[in-house]
Amino acid sequence: MAQENSTKLPEFPAEILETIFEQTCLPDDSVTHADYYLSPIRPEILLSHVSRLWREIMLSNPALWSVINIG
Repeated sequence: MAQENSTKLPEFPAEILETIFEQTCLPDDSVTHADYYLSPIRPEILLSHVSRLWREIMLSNPALWSVINIG
């Protein structure tokens, strides 16, 4: 019998995860515009692919998608 290789994520309340995501994704005054975009994949994209719950939280928060990088 094959064993499923999965990792269970800790279950935090959605409000806590949303605050963590905002702190992770939204640039603040100490981060320059150029530094924010050094990563080829934005944190919003990475976090939204972790689990269904995380994706729902990410997509339900418009502030996390308010910055659009063109080019």
